[in-house]
Amino acid sequence: MSLAAILAEASSRNTLLLASYRMASRRLVSRTLTGLAASAIEQRRKLGEELAALQDGLADQGVSLDYPDFPKDPLPEACADDTQVTLTWFRDMEAAERDLYQALAVQPGLDGDLAARLSAWAQQARKRASVASDHLDLLSLG
Repeated sequence: MSLAAILAEASSRNTLLLASYRMASRRLVSRTLTGLAASAIEQRRKLGEELAALQDGLADQGVSLDYPDFPKDPLPEACADDTQVTLTWFRDMEAAERDLYQALAVQPGLDGDLAARLSAWAQQARKRASVASDHLDLLSLG
């Protein structure tokens, strides 16, 4: 898959995650978790803008990468009422995003600025996955 095609898929996935965080923010009762969702919504919105701008000016850099398929559907509404299931889903999706952007960032011959941007997106996804994981740990203590 070319870099442009991978980023188009990433953009679609970002839209899916944005919709899922919005749904969760309306359904989760905990103020902490709705705060997590609100923060992720803002980060995902900005990422969507950056992905769109990048795709508009992207010259194919010859990157070819196989990556795993990701769910094509948002978080099921029935799951959004279950905090543990919701957090697990977000943790796993964010971890997959981290892995994708990390793999892209280290591709040989990639423009340095683009590699840095991809690496930053990987770190953002890592942090969101970590926050979801931390909330899961807190739930297990309660």
